[in-house]
Amino acid sequence: MKKIIGGVKFIMVGHHALHGFSDQKPLYLLEEGDGVFTVSSLHNPPIYKLNKNLEIFFCFILYDMNYIQK
Repeated sequence: MKKIIGGVKFIMVGHHALHGFSDQKPLYLLEEGDGVFTVSSLHNPPIYKLNKNLEIFFCFILYDMNYIQK
C-alpha cells in the first residue's frame, strides 16, 4: 500500500512492535530509495527512520529474537 507522508512517497510493507512491548506500528520503505521507517506522534512529519536499510533492520530483529529466547 502506498502512502504520502510529509510530501514523501512510502510503501507500507508490514507492521512491527519494538521489543514486543508496544502496539504494532506500520513499517514503511521509501518508494524511491532505501531506509526503513515507522510512524511517531513525537515527530513532524510523523515518520522517522528506524534503519538505513531493510537488511540491517532485520539483522537487529533476528538478534533481538535470539536474545529474548535465551
